[in-house]
Amino acid sequence: MAKKKTANSKTKSSFAFYIRKFLLSIFFVSEDIPYSANEFAEKAQGRIIFIFLSLFWLILIGIIVVSVLFFTEKNTLFSVSARAELIEVMPFEDVAYPIWRVEKAKIAFDCGNDYKEMSGLVQVSGSSSIEFTRLSTGTLEINLDSIDEPTTGSITNDNGQVTEFTDCATLILNPSKESAVTLPIDGIVRVGGSIKEEVSVFPIMYSGQVQIADKAALSQNYYLAEIFDLKMGEQFSILKPSTQSSGFIYANEEKGLYINFSGKGESGQIYRYKAEPIQIENNFWAKLYNDETLVFLWLLVVTIYTFIKVAIRYNIE
Repeated sequence: MAKKKTANSKTKSSFAFYIRKFLLSIFFVSEDIPYSANEFAEKAQGRIIFIFLSLFWLILIGIIVVSVLFFTEKNTLFSVSARAELIEVMPFEDVAYPIWRVEKAKIAFDCGNDYKEMSGLVQVSGSSSIEFTRLSTGTLEINLDSIDEPTTGSITNDNGQVTEFTDCATLILNPSKESAVTLPIDGIVRVGGSIKEEVSVFPIMYSGQVQIADKAALSQNYYLAEIFDLKMGEQFSILKPSTQSSGFIYANEEKGLYINFSGKGESGQIYRYKAEPIQIENNFWAKLYNDETLVFLWLLVVTIYTFIKVAIRYNIE
């Protein structure tokens, strides 16, 4: 019976020794000492060292798990403000377009040349694409187009009368200082027109800015990661959007259209004339660098690591 107890105690002692040896492995490799691994594990003993060793590995493993789970997912928030002559909005899944209020809009119900002036509430159908065009300080032309549905929407006048559009419709507004136009938007947004050869006048981007933000892994608060400037003639859109982009378009006496919107997606894309597209994203290393919570945990790990090294040195020397 005594021999059995002795064997059990030796097994437990041996198991505890190998656990301590494993926990100390990173310190043995980084230390320049004249001991073998077993000798190092024997000398580096003590309850305080074991507690801090356990805490060190626990935090380190936690950081790695959090990094893999949260930072491999690409769902970046893009906030865009720009001034351009062309803005395109496409439907996102089943999200409905916002209702617009228009005053004295000239409307061609079949994209023809016959316009009718109307005021009221415009509801664009969810399957339609929308193109906003305004060259310099000219009129604002809104083209509605639908491939799958027979109608692109409708307008309800002040008397409650509803008039349906066909599968192609055009609205023309005349923004000015006295009658500025503000139109909310939801959907997939592309800002700016492409440069074309053998054409003297075409809608382009004037300027803009893209702010990239992301959520911290633990606090779930947004942080600003990076800012990109959009230059004249470029285009911007969000690739693989996970939600609809939401914002508004504003037009007054100034040139073009002002747009402000935010949306989430895998990355952003900047297109330039006769150049490779530039992809902008908040990658793994940028997330790791900008996440204040994880930066604090990394500093804590380094602090504990340093403390353990000092404590080990004190014990073995």
